[in-house]
Amino acid sequence: MTMQDVSNSPVHVVRPIGDLDAVRAAAARSEFAAIADGRRVALDLSAVPFIDSCGLGMLLAGVRRIREAGGDVVVVDPRPAVHRVLHTCGLERVVPILCGVDSAAILAHFDAVDATGRDA
Repeated sequence: MTMQDVSNSPVHVVRPIGDLDAVRAAAARSEFAAIADGRRVALDLSAVPFIDSCGLGMLLAGVRRIREAGGDVVVVDPRPAVHRVLHTCGLERVVPILCGVDSAAILAHFDAVDATGRDA
């Protein structure tokens, strides 16, 4: 798995490529730590075909680190199989999952959170 940084706006867009599984979780953990710098992060999972419990753990640890650094996170466009796993595990109670959205919708989500102090 590699992470592709496609940020060019107030939102840092990160796109992991490949499976998020036990084999790749350790490397992904360190890459997530590197983006925990207080920015808003859109985690684009459109190029992740599979996620297991280790991948979920890595994802939750990354969300925690980003928030502890003063940032916030949304998950964007997970594939159907990955979305099912995220939904089954209740991840949307921890981090918003946005499907089929563009960058304007992501910014609007973060602006709504800023205005209300809670997830929209």
